Amino acid sequence: MFVSFLIVLGVERHRAGAPLTAGAVIALAASIKLYPALLALPFLASGNRRAFGSFVVIGASLGGLSIALAGWPLHSLFLAEVGRISGTVMSTIHTYSFDAIIGQMFFADQMQMIHDPNFIASAADEGQ
Repeated sequence: MFVSFLIVLGVERHRAGAPLTAGAVIALAASIKLYPALLALPFLASGNRRAFGSFVVIGASLGGLSIALAGWPLHSLFLAEVGRISGTVMSTIHTYSFDAIIGQMFFADQMQMIHDPNFIASAADEGQ
């Protein structure tokens, strides 16, 4: 929810004519979740160098601070896991996304099926 707020704030600041703040807010959102980093591409494509530069400087500063505080091995492990996850598709019987449909049509033999997710029921029981 906070990342969504930051994205909306970044778009609002960009439309209000505050490119430095817009780039900084999008960089903060991208430091929490990776996908908002794609929102910096319109800054670059439209020639808004101040917003894109702000995104790069603030993003690099936040990334450097994170590496300084947590260390490179933890970040390396995180990036390896992101690489593994990016090659997967979560599919249920009620999933109608493009990736899931293509996966079910052409790669069903390579998909790992979980038919009885007992971990969901046990997690719900622990919360009571």
